[in-house]
Amino acid sequence: MALTYEVPTRKSNTLANSILQGWSTESILQASSAPPVGVFYSSFSLLSNFTAQVRPNVVSGQALYLSGSQYPGGKGLNPAAFSAPPLGTNNLPTAQGNLQRNLLRGFGAWQWDFAVHLSFEPVIWQIDPDARPESKWKRRGRLRIC
Repeated sequence: MALTYEVPTRKSNTLANSILQGWSTESILQASSAPPVGVFYSSFSLLSNFTAQVRPNVVSGQALYLSGSQYPGGKGLNPAAFSAPPLGTNNLPTAQGNLQRNLLRGFGAWQWDFAVHLSFEPVIWQIDPDARPESKWKRRGRLRIC
C-alpha cells in the first residue's frame, strides 16, 4: 500500500506559500505471509548432469520448529526432526522421504518506508504546458535565461 500526501499551501500568505510549496510525504507499507521452506536430505548428480533433490523423513514425536532467543527471529528448524530417506546399497536414496512439500514455513515479513520529498524548479526554468489534448499530462520545457 502506498500513500502520498502533498502539503497544502495558502494563496493568501506569500511567505508561507514559498516555504511550504512543493513538500510532500510518501509512505509505503509492504507485508507478506511466510513463504514455504524446502528441506532436502541431499542433492546428487545422476547421468547426463541431472540433479535430484531428495526430501528427508520426518521423525515422529519431534517438533519441527525450535523456539528461543538463540534463533534469529525466535524460531528455527529442529534438525532432530528429520532423518535420512531409504538408502540403497550404493548409499544413494532410493525414494523421497515422507516430508511433504511446502510443509514448513519461514517468517512473515513487513516493511514500512517513509520519505519526505521537496520538488522545486530553479527560477531560470519556465515550463510551458503542451496544448495538444492527447498529451494532457506531458509538458515541454524551454530554458529562458532571465
